[in-house]
Amino acid sequence: MELKFSLSQLEVVPLFKAYRNDIDIFTEDEEEDREFYKVIFNRLLKDTGVRVSDVYPLGTSRAVIEASRGGRCSARPALYLVDGDIFLLYCPKSPTNNLFVLDSYCIENLVVDEKATYETIKTFLGTKSLSEIKSKFKFSELIDGCKKELIDLFFIWAIQCKYTENFKMDNIGRFYNNKTHDLSKGKIKKRTKEIENSLIDSGKIQRSQLALEISKLRGRFSYSNETFLR
Repeated sequence: MELKFSLSQLEVVPLFKAYRNDIDIFTEDEEEDREFYKVIFNRLLKDTGVRVSDVYPLGTSRAVIEASRGGRCSARPALYLVDGDIFLLYCPKSPTNNLFVLDSYCIENLVVDEKATYETIKTFLGTKSLSEIKSKFKFSELIDGCKKELIDLFFIWAIQCKYTENFKMDNIGRFYNNKTHDLSKGKIKKRTKEIENSLIDSGKIQRSQLALEISKLRGRFSYSNETFLR
């Protein structure tokens, strides 16, 4: 039987590991994501003299924000980190003295890198040189392929969340071409239109207002790689 701990109990854990860390860092996600965050923070803090041997995932963004607002039983310095999520597009979360809100949908987006992608493929394949991988795996073409369509889909997801206070992201597999295994622009556009029609048909928003919301988002966020990887 798996033990479940309350938020207040999870916040006490750093007290038992204080000798290993100079700052207590609380994040979203689950236990299996701990190592990912540890690697990132240790790279960021390299040569600063700040020790971070542990990071404490609290689960949801809401849990991290709630914990950042509560009174701690320790005077130790603490950092609470949350993703920008879909709210980044229309109602960004507000940072505080100890709550840091990423200027990206998720932290994973910040570590997407062309060179690192090639190196990772090389490591996993083990049989191809970097030059061979670069010639066959076109990073820029992958990014540019459905960039506009995917950004438009995120726009409509943001509008859906704004007007219904509810949204569920689709699995990327939904948009693959079954024959070529490439992302299908047609499938992405179809899904975007489905959500648009659903919002209008349910009376959540008028067509003219929807067009205005989309126009505002396009004015704030260009169809660039920076937007796409944000």
